[in-house]
Amino acid sequence: MTPAERAAVMAVRETGDDLIHTIRELALFELPSQPYLRPPCDIEAEAAVLEALLNGRRKPAELACRATDFFLPIHTAIAAVVEAQEELGHDLNVDHIAQVLALQGAPVERTTSYLVRLRDEEPMRVCVEELAERVHEFACRRRFMERMQRIDAAWRIGANVPAEDIEQLMEAAKRWRT
Repeated sequence: MTPAERAAVMAVRETGDDLIHTIRELALFELPSQPYLRPPCDIEAEAAVLEALLNGRRKPAELACRATDFFLPIHTAIAAVVEAQEELGHDLNVDHIAQVLALQGAPVERTTSYLVRLRDEEPMRVCVEELAERVHEFACRRRFMERMQRIDAAWRIGANVPAEDIEQLMEAAKRWRT
């Protein structure tokens, strides 16, 4: 494995064990089976941001979102590899990205065809920066919901919840109410 591949694999691993587990179960291209339970996300915006990254129209550092902001595990993995390649100063290559993801357990043919489809998609006639902000905003909302669920679970078992956690959630809720 080359140093670039090793760095890209580590970037994917840093996004979390849940991602690696999901990739290994080959569910990385799928939306949750119950859409009414799906957390806030915009898959089309994610795909448009990845298309801009894969075609070199934007650099990861120019956008508001990061790899961990993407909802679909395959999008998270692709963005992590793209970010790692950019940091190392390497050119983006669909086959190389697919090989790095294959090292994490992703199916090579399916991943390559998905990457090619993303790369060859007609660019959306909207501002990529706005889409990246939308992806980031939805990620913040998902994290907010997860924190709320953790606090609710703690309350249900009688655990002490720090006041600053509740204050942070209230501030975030005020921001999103508008």
